[in-house]
Amino acid sequence: MKLSINIEVIECFNKAIQDEFNKRSGFGTTDFWNFVESDMYMDLSKIYNSAYIDACFEFLADQADQNFEIASIDADGEAIYKMGLVTVGVAA
Repeated sequence: MKLSINIEVIECFNKAIQDEFNKRSGFGTTDFWNFVESDMYMDLSKIYNSAYIDACFEFLADQADQNFEIASIDADGEAIYKMGLVTVGVAA
């Protein structure tokens, strides 16, 4: 299935994965993704149907996980991660 993701969907996703409230349980955790998906529904459900939002979320979350990497290690040996923002123009 070919998926065309509109720019406002990508911007909404990137905003949600950068939200401090969403990140409090850690990037990539189940709670984190539940909050991101919820934010997308709240912001986009008046414009797009749920099947489209679901498909976009699944694709964008996979892209974010692939772009998520260790930026450095802090003094206590804990990993500091770079956010896996999805860039506009990524083909699905």
